[in-house]
Amino acid sequence: MDLIQEVGKRLGVEVKIEALEFESLIASLKQGKIDAIISCMSPNEERLKEADFTKAYYNTKHGILVNPESDVDIKELEDIFNYEFGVQTGTTMAVWAESKVQEGVVKESQVKYYTDANAGALDVKNGRLGAFVVDGPVAYEKAKELDIKVALETVLENDENPGIVLPKGSTEMLEKLNKIIDDMMADGTIAELEEKWLKQ
Repeated sequence: MDLIQEVGKRLGVEVKIEALEFESLIASLKQGKIDAIISCMSPNEERLKEADFTKAYYNTKHGILVNPESDVDIKELEDIFNYEFGVQTGTTMAVWAESKVQEGVVKESQVKYYTDANAGALDVKNGRLGAFVVDGPVAYEKAKELDIKVALETVLENDENPGIVLPKGSTEMLEKLNKIIDDMMADGTIAELEEKWLKQ
């Protein structure tokens, strides 16, 4: 949220945050219910048909959440296939998990899909789920909030880096936001925010 507040300040607009389910974000954008999406959403072929993306503001890393009191032991990404694990629907993590099911690396019954990241993290906390794979900043936030831990920070082979998402045809705003992202990269603001998100 700090990132979009800083972008808003540099744009000279007030930012109002709306919390929506990840899968409903592009529909809400197209219906004009929201003006932009900033939710670790990465461009893919399907999304690019429906919306415009700025340049990346963050190099994607994912966190694997586990309960420190459980016997779940994850030292590398492949270790997750020994357990029942969760991902959030509509995300690159879900696409990755589905591809692993198709490859026969993991059983379909081992993968749980959540519309809400909070629900997945809570299931880890309450011992109903071995591990939950979520975007890095969210993982660290949930670990702190629920007293669970990020067992591993990792990248997935199909990862794309996220941008701010705008309605299709937002050429002028896209240029302004790309310039702001460039400036924030150059002046160290993004690095500061990453440090805050991931190490808080």
